Amino acid sequence: MTIIFNYLFTKSDDGFICRVPVRILNKGVLLKGVRLNTVNSEGIDIQQWVGKNLDVTIKDGVYSITGLAS
Repeated sequence: MTIIFNYLFTKSDDGFICRVPVRILNKGVLLKGVRLNTVNSEGIDIQQWVGKNLDVTIKDGVYSITGLAS
């Protein structure tokens, strides 16, 4: 399914905060309220996803991002 970035993340002063439990590219789960940083974003440049549609699957309440939607 396709979901817009802003549904999953909120902009903060120092990056982004997860609005729901998220898994980025099959890495560990980031729980709701976690601030994304260079360590837990697994080296992904989250800025490239802002405002874009993402390919996402949902299982057990976790939104798994597989990349940008085509």
